[in-house]
Amino acid sequence: DDSEDELDTRKSGQQITQTLLHTLAAEIILKTRLGQDMTVVRTDFAWFGPSLPHSTMFAVLKFFKVSERWIDFFRRSLEAPMKFVQDGPDAPVQIRKRGTPISGPLSDFLAETVLFCLDFAFNQESKGLRLYRLHDDIWFWGSDEQCVKGWEIMNKFANLAGLDFNEEKTGSVRIVRPRNSSSTRATVHPSLPKGDVRWGFLKLDSQSGRLLIDQKSVDRHIEELRLQLDACKSIFDWIHVWNIYGARFFSNNFGKPANSFGLAHVDMLLQTFARIQAKLFAGTGGSVTSTLKQMLTDRFGVTDIPEGYLYFPMSMGGLDLKSPFIDLYLIRGSICSRPDVYMDNFFTREDADYRAAKKDFEHGTGRSGFNVDYSLKKKYGDQDFMSMEEFTRYQELTSKNLVRAYDLLTKEPDVEKVKVTAEVTTVIGPKWRSMGPYQQWVIQLYASNMIARFGGLNVVDKGLLPTGMVSMFRESRFKWQG
Repeated sequence: DDSEDELDTRKSGQQITQTLLHTLAAEIILKTRLGQDMTVVRTDFAWFGPSLPHSTMFAVLKFFKVSERWIDFFRRSLEAPMKFVQDGPDAPVQIRKRGTPISGPLSDFLAETVLFCLDFAFNQESKGLRLYRLHDDIWFWGSDEQCVKGWEIMNKFANLAGLDFNEEKTGSVRIVRPRNSSSTRATVHPSLPKGDVRWGFLKLDSQSGRLLIDQKSVDRHIEELRLQLDACKSIFDWIHVWNIYGARFFSNNFGKPANSFGLAHVDMLLQTFARIQAKLFAGTGGSVTSTLKQMLTDRFGVTDIPEGYLYFPMSMGGLDLKSPFIDLYLIRGSICSRPDVYMDNFFTREDADYRAAKKDFEHGTGRSGFNVDYSLKKKYGDQDFMSMEEFTRYQELTSKNLVRAYDLLTKEPDVEKVKVTAEVTTVIGPKWRSMGPYQQWVIQLYASNMIARFGGLNVVDKGLLPTGMVSMFRESRFKWQG
């Protein structure tokens, strides 16, 4: 469930994860362009909530001086007597010694109290390596030596806490930019975990340093989506499944575009969405619109259905079919075409700053257009100015140019404004400004055909459309398969 409360200004879990991915992609570009190799480690704990030992939780609470009265309360709340039905009627009653209730405040409190110990230990023992933790989903990256130490700390904590790592979500990748024409595949340190670094459908590629879509994983979900669509008994159900699974689910798990991903990522998404539709609807025209039109014709005998009717919002009498392409095209023109350009600019500015500082040192410091009558070189006994290597030694701590490059890399592209034609302005009026870019794109794209067909943009008179009942109908009846 990725629904959001409008009154809650905090970032959702989905937004936090996307920010993390953008940060990772930006730092890969930054570090490798500065000539540093980079290792990335990702892991999480297997069945963390159900497997966390009570003894671990109580030991941590006791260390933090929580009173015995409260610890006893937590113990009585967690150590529930349990009897499993599948073990038969004569199975003994057992006292639960691991795990907390799922999605409850008590579960969050106790789990975060234990994981705080990991945060603190990692901060103190890794000598500056940053741990990114989203509950028990853990990422860290840096030099090979730093990550080896970080993984050693992780294993020490897991052994002490009585936890295991989820092997399917645990892996490490070492990224080395080729410093000459012959590129060699980088290998991770033998003590680091084997496996890929993944999130959603994205897989970190060690050679390019990019998060690429794993097309094999997409293929498995195409078949799952086919199963769900085939189980639909009504047009409303079919559209509901497509909107949630075919549009939103894939979009969320392909990674939100950012400058650090570049234009190549957007084009990869567009190609993958086209491939999903071509494979899913091969027998009905190769697209979601051709398939939905065919279904409407077969069931209701209606032909020559305008595409605007499929995509228009329900409030205007349309079927509210969602397109995964529109949001991508809305930002495609404003996203950075080549992320390395920000580091190219950084090196140019650093070189200019060095030459300006060297000139000031040797010939006098300019101030308000006037040169002072002495040079620092004379003051310091005709010493040579520092080398470029020394000038940039602490650039990651002091360089404003590097901060600028980093900020631009992690920035998300602006959504382009949709230009409205006079024809649409006349029909829709001031309502246009209250619409989001997605709706504006849909209406502007199909307006001419819809106006010619229906004499306006509303397919049905507003007073005759039971939108509330239709919304309840389409969302309450469908049941996911499996």
